[in-house]
Order: sequence, then C-alpha cells, then structure tokens
Amino acid sequence: MTPALSVVVPIHNEARWLRARVETWLLNLPPTTELVLVENGSTDGTRLLAHHQPHQHKQVRVLTWPVPDYGQALRYGLRRAASNCVVF
Repeated sequence: MTPALSVVVPIHNEARWLRARVETWLLNLPPTTELVLVENGSTDGTRLLAHHQPHQHKQVRVLTWPVPDYGQALRYGLRRAASNCVVF
C-alpha cells in the first residue's frame, strides 16, 4: 500500500538521539505515513542504528547517501519517497 504521506529526514551523526527521536516522530504521525531516514556519511554509528529501525517500526524506511551532504541527502530522499505528498 502506498503511504498517504512521506516525511523525509536527512540524518548525520545522530546516534545519541536517533532511537528516541524516531519513536517520538512515529507517535505523532498517522499510521499511513512513511518516515524516510536518509543517513549521509555518519561516523558515529548512526548508519547501523538507522538500519535497525525498519525492523522495529514498519513505517520507517532507511536510505543511505554515501557522503555527508544535507542537501544531496534531502534531494535523494525526496526522489525516493513512496508518496506523492512529501514533507521534510
């Protein structure tokens, strides 16, 4: 089923707060929303933590942009979003 809304969030070196933040976001998003995390060039374990999120939360999808670049990560996430209605 295509989500009604895609929320795209570039993440970089967010390991300390990622898990709690994802859970907070999901509490405030309708179940028909996908949360697209775009990890980009993290050096602190964010990539590993992010890739565990879809196993815990069906609404979460994780993409990886290979270098730390917020703008490129955002554009990549916007292009890969499943919904026609996308916010960031």
